[in-house]
Amino acid sequence: MNAPLGSQVSDAAGEPRTQQCPCLQRARKTPWYPIEGYCLALDEGGLRVVTIAEFHELCTTPEHARCELYRRRLGRASAENDRQGTGGTP
Repeated sequence: MNAPLGSQVSDAAGEPRTQQCPCLQRARKTPWYPIEGYCLALDEGGLRVVTIAEFHELCTTPEHARCELYRRRLGRASAENDRQGTGGTP
């Protein structure tokens, strides 16, 4: 059974983490766009329309860590933080 969207779960180290991808921008479901979000993980602030399957199986679950775009954004954020000498998340 899945936890409610946005709920907190713990990782292997016991640290709380949000179940939903931090790159997911919530949106209102419409007849033309039948899911409630889109992806902001693209380079230079672009957005990506996700499939219904991606939304349900990746974006709104801890499985978002498997997403290639999320991993690339995480890598870019890490590299940028290294250059600036700071830590943080995407």
